[in-house]
Amino acid sequence: MAKTEQNNRGKRHWWQRLSFKKLNKRYVFLMSHEETMEPIVDFRVNLMNIVIIAIASVVVLIALTTVLIAFTPLREYIPGYTDTALQREVYTLSRRADSIEAAMHRKDLYFENLKRIVEGYETEDDHLHSDPHAPMAPFDVDTIELRKSVADSLLRAAFEQGQKGQPTHP
Repeated sequence: MAKTEQNNRGKRHWWQRLSFKKLNKRYVFLMSHEETMEPIVDFRVNLMNIVIIAIASVVVLIALTTVLIAFTPLREYIPGYTDTALQREVYTLSRRADSIEAAMHRKDLYFENLKRIVEGYETEDDHLHSDPHAPMAPFDVDTIELRKSVADSLLRAAFEQGQKGQPTHP
């Protein structure tokens, strides 16, 4: 039992074996010419500096990528991130389509009431307040029956009497 505890103490993970002294141990990074062995560049570094430089590089790359995407037109290529002008135009076109649909419904209702008047029926007020999105029954102009009423005949006669003394316009 005692031997397994001693073996476990000697076997530590790499991060447990890493100490402050090892992080500050100095190393020389030397670049030299291959044929002449003349030193070109040399850096004195330790592990702590390498770790700090690596973390700082990752943070700077993430920040630059975020800034590049957020403040340039590249953001339009990200799915779900559209241009605000496009959203405004879609909203405007949607409202315009709704208003055209409502106007079309009012015109259909007008023609339906006009057809009922010409045929001699009363108009129904509940048609005026009906659902504008409900489909209208199609009608054929050839099916309209024209009937003369007594009031219509009297109006025509009165109108013709008033026109007899006036000159006609070409």
